[in-house]
Amino acid sequence: MTVPSPALSQTEERAPPPTQALIDKLLGQLSAYLPKRDVKKVGKACDFSVKAHHGQSRASGEPYVHHPIQVALLMAELHLDAEAITAGILHDVIEDTPLTRESLKTKFGAPVADIVDGVSKIDRLERHCSPKEAQASSLQKMILALTRDMRVILVKLADRLHNIRTLGSLSSERRRRIARETLEVYAAIAHRLGMDRIRRELQNRSFEYLYPMRARVIGATLDALVKRCDPTLGHMHQAIHEALAAAGIEYSFEVRNKSAYSVYCKMVQKRVPFSVVTDVFGFRIVVPSVDDCYRTMGILHNLYKPVPGKFKDYIALPKSNGYQSLHTVLFGPHHLYAEAQIRTRDMDAVADHGIASHHLYKIGEPIDSAALVKAREWVASLTALNEQTEDSESFVAGVKLNLFPNEIYVFTPQGRICELPRDATVLDFAFAVHTDIGLACRAARVDNRLCAISTKLKTGQTVEILTSPKAKPDPSWLGFLITARARAAVQHRLKRMRKEDAEKLGRRLLTQALKKRNARLGDVGASQRRRLFKHRGFKTMRDVCRAVGTGEHAAHIVAAQLLDKDVLSHRHMQTVSLGDPGGLAISYGHCCYPIPGDQAVGLLRPGHGFTVHRRRCANITAGHRRNMEIFPVQWPDNAENEYRVAIRVEARHERGVLATIAGKIAAAGSNIEHVHFEGEGGPIARLLFILSVTDRSQLNKVIRRIRTSFKEVKVVRVGQSSQQQTPDQPGEDHEESYFDAQGAAGHRGLFAGD
Repeated sequence: MTVPSPALSQTEERAPPPTQALIDKLLGQLSAYLPKRDVKKVGKACDFSVKAHHGQSRASGEPYVHHPIQVALLMAELHLDAEAITAGILHDVIEDTPLTRESLKTKFGAPVADIVDGVSKIDRLERHCSPKEAQASSLQKMILALTRDMRVILVKLADRLHNIRTLGSLSSERRRRIARETLEVYAAIAHRLGMDRIRRELQNRSFEYLYPMRARVIGATLDALVKRCDPTLGHMHQAIHEALAAAGIEYSFEVRNKSAYSVYCKMVQKRVPFSVVTDVFGFRIVVPSVDDCYRTMGILHNLYKPVPGKFKDYIALPKSNGYQSLHTVLFGPHHLYAEAQIRTRDMDAVADHGIASHHLYKIGEPIDSAALVKAREWVASLTALNEQTEDSESFVAGVKLNLFPNEIYVFTPQGRICELPRDATVLDFAFAVHTDIGLACRAARVDNRLCAISTKLKTGQTVEILTSPKAKPDPSWLGFLITARARAAVQHRLKRMRKEDAEKLGRRLLTQALKKRNARLGDVGASQRRRLFKHRGFKTMRDVCRAVGTGEHAAHIVAAQLLDKDVLSHRHMQTVSLGDPGGLAISYGHCCYPIPGDQAVGLLRPGHGFTVHRRRCANITAGHRRNMEIFPVQWPDNAENEYRVAIRVEARHERGVLATIAGKIAAAGSNIEHVHFEGEGGPIARLLFILSVTDRSQLNKVIRRIRTSFKEVKVVRVGQSSQQQTPDQPGEDHEESYFDAQGAAGHRGLFAGD
């Protein structure tokens, strides 16, 4: 909070002693790596800022000018250039004083004025009355500003880092709001730009303000565990030191244990207690060369057994933010797991500071850094995305796809943010709030509109759950629940339902199914019942009704098996109608992504429901081998529901290729559920899309529109084929490949050498 600045006084030549001490500290740090003339320019900017902010104070009572100087100190730690440091010192001048961009341009030059103006627009937008609109517009302005000069985001991240360090003087509500925004946006952007050190501090401090009790408990437990295991870690360090010295490898060693926030995320994601989290301890080994990285990895694996599946080679395959390192988890003495990160000095600098390391943010620098290449590709994709969208909120939705590709964020009526997996439904949200609320859920208001519990949610929506004491879990819920917590709660409650309730429900469903076949339960003869009992392992009709009532068996399938022995002996399979499953829990295989129009069958596993697959899916062949029941299915006549389908698009890697394809998909009436860019940096862009379509004809429409967008393009529907050798891995159904008008021969030239 600030007070208006008075007119600038020409008599105030020197800052008060505390302020001058900060300025001297800043200039001293800058003298270590900047020329004297640049340090002198920064000193003038400090004097200018002191005068501009004279009389203003922060909520803590300290002079306001201390904040921009502290921001500049943070930027000096990253060894940023004089223009960036100057912009950091002046970043609040336009917003909080009568001075204008033109006056800054005259005194400090256009680059400094542009950076300050970019940051100032963000700050103004954050004060809008609507938090949702403010965040959307703010993020859009910031992204567009950093496309012109990446130093805009460096100033903003340093500003946010100092703010998050000094939130103690604000109210609890404001602290939580700022911490939540920091986690949602700025920590994610820092991660996307490879600035790990800043990202970690933003996350940890935000966690302390959002969940202070959890942060204290996990932090105390973590400290106690580290103290208890310190002798073992010391023994491992000594053994590693002796082995590397014997091999003649120079190295530096740093302990890097998980933070409280990182442990908390692991606990939430895997839904496990603290005691189950194994990779708490870690250390970083920095060596001179890439060759030394791999030699060190071999030495560590000779010393301690590596944990299978935990080795990651991010040197050969850098992360999306340019991060490079070797990762492995070692099984040390006393059953201690420790993660080792091995990298070179340059990799270590980029890992900590990302695009801020070695002045990589400069626009004119040669592109010789993985971090800068990744950052510029990301910025370029966002620029193209901005050209394709009509409003800020649509733009932010696209940015979220880059920052949070696997999550959505929805609000409770009280404003609390709830994080859910993509495709989560209203019922998933209800269980995320509380298990009892989920079990009693009957409907919801999404953005004040009444919706069914199966409605899929989108980021930014506000959800209010409507409950009823008479509501009970239904087996059909398992057909649309996404989160493991919700599915487990429903399955557990269904199993614990009173036998009378399950029997009553099952008897009603079975009676309805028999009625459709012009039969009654009382008409079923003893021999027919005994035949079913023998085949299914039941003892009485009460057992049959309970199995139907708990969703373990479909009512119409049991009805057909009671009435027709050919159905029971598989000589005549009963068709399952997907439009009217009769209480059966229906799900769709993520291995082959079946959609209406496909030849499909269903795999019935008692206790797990009914899963629909394409007829040629490898899992169907595996089901036959395991003697599982496989039924023909009938798709609904209408095309109102949406189904997920996967396609891979390969085209020349040009700027805006993702935005072009996304626009064509939207024009065909389909939604992008997920996208993975597999061709970064190469001549061919390979993009894997998960789409929602109503049927096969809409999928063909999507493919046709993509084909007409490029001179040379290949579109392949992804899904398992029974002809593949590895049925547990997703593959391609080559009979459903689509090529452009040049035919397959033209593509052999385009993709030669792939």
